[in-house]
Amino acid sequence: MAEMSISFTTGTGMTNLRHNNRELTEKEFNEPAHKHIKRDLSQNNIVIKQESLDEVYEREFGEALKKYNAKQKRKDRIITDYKNHVYHSKSLDLQREFIVGLGKKSDWDNLSPEMKQQAGEKIAEYIQEFEVRHPQLKIFNAVVHLDEAGAPHAHFNVVPVATGYKKGLEKQPSFTKALYQEGNHTKGRGQYREFRKEEVAKLEEKLKELGYDRKLVGTNNIKDMHEYKEIVGQANKELDEKLVSKYGAPEYINETTGEYYDWVEYHNFLEFPSEEQEGQIARETTYAEKIDWVKRYYQQDLNKLESSQKLSEARISELDQKIKKKYEELSKIDFKASKGASRVSQLENAIDSRSDALAAVKRDFKAYQAFLKRGEQIANNWQQEITGELKKTAFGKEYIRMDPEVFEKARMSNHWFQVKQDSLRQEIRRLETDLENSNRARFKLLDENKELKAESKWLREDNKKLFERLDITTKKLKLWRDKTRKLLPKKEFKAITAVVNTEIIEIMTPVAKVVKAVTKTIKKMTL
Repeated sequence: MAEMSISFTTGTGMTNLRHNNRELTEKEFNEPAHKHIKRDLSQNNIVIKQESLDEVYEREFGEALKKYNAKQKRKDRIITDYKNHVYHSKSLDLQREFIVGLGKKSDWDNLSPEMKQQAGEKIAEYIQEFEVRHPQLKIFNAVVHLDEAGAPHAHFNVVPVATGYKKGLEKQPSFTKALYQEGNHTKGRGQYREFRKEEVAKLEEKLKELGYDRKLVGTNNIKDMHEYKEIVGQANKELDEKLVSKYGAPEYINETTGEYYDWVEYHNFLEFPSEEQEGQIARETTYAEKIDWVKRYYQQDLNKLESSQKLSEARISELDQKIKKKYEELSKIDFKASKGASRVSQLENAIDSRSDALAAVKRDFKAYQAFLKRGEQIANNWQQEITGELKKTAFGKEYIRMDPEVFEKARMSNHWFQVKQDSLRQEIRRLETDLENSNRARFKLLDENKELKAESKWLREDNKKLFERLDITTKKLKLWRDKTRKLLPKKEFKAITAVVNTEIIEIMTPVAKVVKAVTKTIKKMTL
């Protein structure tokens, strides 16, 4: 009977449910970590269960959490987010992912899609039976992948649930205690080995149902691995971990195809033979290969950041020009406003002066009116005095006989009063005309000054918007610096930022002067 190997691995690290469930964006599908997925075959994947981790924690631990919190007398002991509490715990398991599969890539290269589908269905049966065998390992996500070039395999995630705790919640997520309560009483690491042995035996039954025996695969020489780790040293180990965890560098490479694999893909049953076996298709990537991958992968982002930085500098320059233009407009308005204010002040002084003069003339006019009235009374008296004896001519016509000297005196006095009165009236009309003209000019200047203040307000608001846009651009530039600092070595980052800082200072120095002048002008105009 033909043989196939069996893969059974597990881990408590962060899982990628979006990858497992194929809920990726178009950009993510094109990333190296997901290019092995044949999207036209994803419809063949078998979805067994899809729940969120939050739902499982609420269902399994919600009631226990309420009971625990109700007993607490100190507020600092109340747990508001149990999932987050478990995440930071050193003794509890937030969740655990299992990856199981049948055979390796070379086994399935020459087998039909129908055979691969049958194997996937057997794996799905195994997972459903796993849930029955292990009631305290709550499966919340399980998918069989049949859309990859490798062997059919499944990812399923569980939350272990153990009960009977005296300290803390009565129910807690502990994998070892859950296995113990299910009857696996082996101590230490032997407990997991026993658990794995039993599960591999169940997978072997499914493999036999497909017509295959289990093939035992060799492992790498442990002694050689220890020697390798000693040579690499702690420094390189830290570098390797950083390249993988922080930048997503692949841990394995297929020397035949040049394809990269991460830890999950490697354990998705691209099972690597030992060094003694021929036809090894994959190996661990070197530090140089990891660095090269990171450089190529992030080069596009770096190019975008550089383009963004150039656009930011151009935008700052554009804003600088606009602020300069607004400053020139404000300077002109300031000059016109100052000139207008000066003219208004002059007119107000002239109006005050002419108002005083007009008041004086009106007082004189009233005095002259009183004087004229008194003169009229005197004239009437004179008229009575100078009225002579009524005579008649030989023809019977009546006339008054007056002394010539008295008549001349009366005539001159009346003429003087008439001239003085006309002069005063002309002076009053002139002053009233001047006052009316002055008021008209004053109101006109006040209207102009009002328009200038409105324009100044508009420019001030416009400048505020420009400053806000300048602030946004500056924040974008800061974002570029932060991302560049993460992507580039420290030395290169310092060199680039030194050049950028020099250019920014050259751009921002005149802008700062303009801002200061504009602020001063606006304050002056609002007084």
